[in-house]
Amino acid sequence: MPIRLIRQVCVVASLLACLAAAKPASGQTIPVISGAHANLAAGELRIWGNNFIASPRPRVYIGTDGQGFVELPVASATGQLIIATIDPLTRPATYGLTVLFGTRGLPVAVFTLAVGAAGEKGEKGDPGASGDPGTPGAKGDPGERGPQGVPGPPGPPGPQGPAGAIASLGSLSGTPCLVESHAGTVSVFVALDGTISFRCVLPPPAPSPLDQLAPDAATADAALQFALSPQTVRLNRGCVGSPSSVLGTDACWDPVPAVSGGVAITPVAQTVTGSSAPFGFTATLHTNTPLRVTGHLAGAPFSCTMTHQQTLELSGQVLFESGTPGGPVDRALPAIASSSSTFNTQGCDLFLGSVPGFITDVNDSIQGQVVINLGVDVCRRNGVYELCSTP
Repeated sequence: MPIRLIRQVCVVASLLACLAAAKPASGQTIPVISGAHANLAAGELRIWGNNFIASPRPRVYIGTDGQGFVELPVASATGQLIIATIDPLTRPATYGLTVLFGTRGLPVAVFTLAVGAAGEKGEKGDPGASGDPGTPGAKGDPGERGPQGVPGPPGPPGPQGPAGAIASLGSLSGTPCLVESHAGTVSVFVALDGTISFRCVLPPPAPSPLDQLAPDAATADAALQFALSPQTVRLNRGCVGSPSSVLGTDACWDPVPAVSGGVAITPVAQTVTGSSAPFGFTATLHTNTPLRVTGHLAGAPFSCTMTHQQTLELSGQVLFESGTPGGPVDRALPAIASSSSTFNTQGCDLFLGSVPGFITDVNDSIQGQVVINLGVDVCRRNGVYELCSTP
């Protein structure tokens, strides 16, 4: 009896299938996203920027760290504006936005998108007409001052009243309190054994402001080192082939372990070039990905374990930006313009040549997932580099 498989292909596997042989075009300008807005009521995502490549039509993805990326249908594209369709039920959150342009060299543009947090600023309205001044009223005559009264004698002190009762311990919650000179509020906790504890809860301290970044080669190199630091990125299940016929052939791969496994990235070398921002860069990375492979050969089920190892050569630019319009430069963005890879595999030797396109799809899926996850904004706080929060 035929077995139906649910096929979940990594969002960038097919798009980046040709990256292994791609080289950056001479003089190619890197696309840069300057703004994006999601109108959930209309189901529309607008992306503004410069140097967009409208043909062939770009591919748009949104996602969050640890949750993967989802491709959005693109309705239209020009050199400065891309309009994509977004699900009106998309959960309000901060998303990573990635646009891949299907030209020679595969330029990539990334951005941080807030969905549902704030609406677009409307146009300033025209000033209203000035009202007519009112008629001043007549000034009243001052009244006569009365004579000062004679002070009365002080009364005797009254008896001390009984101590007041507390209606409930819960009524103390929210009462102002101090820890040294820091103001907080009382929290009351009653344990199952009847033990009562009080705590003065202080508000969390405000985060220190981001450091202003000097757009020089040393800062670009430090930001690039952080973005390309050793890490593991999530890899989703992928499949090729079809088991639908009696002698169907297919293969699917899952990271090991299935829930938390992914692509382990190790940086090897990097170089920053140029005398002014934006700075060019090249980098070499190694990846190591254990995979569990299952599928069918001529209708018969099989499974095996393999390890995919890859050497990635990246090139692009380190851009410097401000998180606030007109504000100081406080973030650096490594924008990857092109990538290529060489790879080798261990295990599953019996099946690698039996499923057409299997090993190529595995390599392109891993390469695409790494390229997407390395496009992050890098900030510095108190001298320590970190991922930027939402602007």
